[in-house]
Amino acid sequence: MIRTHGAGTIGKSQVGQTVTLAGWVARRRDHGGVAFIVFRDASGWVQVVIRDEAIANMLRAEWCLKITGVVSQRPAGNENTNVATGEIEIMADDVVVLDVRSNYETRIGKFKNAITLDIETFREFPSKLPELEKYKDKKVITYCTGGVKCEKASGFLMKNGFKDVYQLHDGIIGYAKDTGGKDFEGVLYVYDGRVTVPINTINPATIGHCKVCTEGTNRSLNCANVDCNEQFNMCEKCADELEGACSETCKTAPGKRAYNGTGYYTRPVVE
Repeated sequence: MIRTHGAGTIGKSQVGQTVTLAGWVARRRDHGGVAFIVFRDASGWVQVVIRDEAIANMLRAEWCLKITGVVSQRPAGNENTNVATGEIEIMADDVVVLDVRSNYETRIGKFKNAITLDIETFREFPSKLPELEKYKDKKVITYCTGGVKCEKASGFLMKNGFKDVYQLHDGIIGYAKDTGGKDFEGVLYVYDGRVTVPINTINPATIGHCKVCTEGTNRSLNCANVDCNEQFNMCEKCADELEGACSETCKTAPGKRAYNGTGYYTRPVVE
């Protein structure tokens, strides 16, 4: 069943009922940690309340969605007598935001309240299906860096019985361009010499912690010991002391490369 009601057909007689709507996001406004969505379909529109502003920020205008929630009467003084649905609003059910990137990426940056997975590579994603089964009946929004991995992850979840799955269009990069990166905590891991880049210009926060001293940091390194190559977070001071290695053992290892100050190393040229 796609929908139980049209967005423009709900009124006071449905207060207390759980309804399912299918339509698109017309507008969004944020107010004190709560977001109000104007949700529209062919029958009209209704106000939807999303209590997690970080999730609401991911929803773009014209996004097509299926929303389930409870019909509630608007607080006194907040009614809109100009529209048929102006006396009620839909309190949306919780939405699960799933980060499908690798653990070394999510340790340094992720969306607020997002679920992360302990995977080294995306190839391990299918093995995490048992952990995700509890979200099978919820609305799930997947995201990744640029939109490729989350498209694959969404398809995999739907093939395995998840009915209500969406993905963040153009990934974190597209979201940051459109919104200034609001509610993305930490920094974005990238696969070039920059290693990490800041993308949140609205309410930035640091979530990474140095492997040695545990101080907050936005730095991610590969161990300078080529035989280890562990990916980890480390502040500049500790990285200098350990010469880019993850431990004293790796600092003195025969395969240790010269620390270049970034922790990013290109593959050697094979002649």
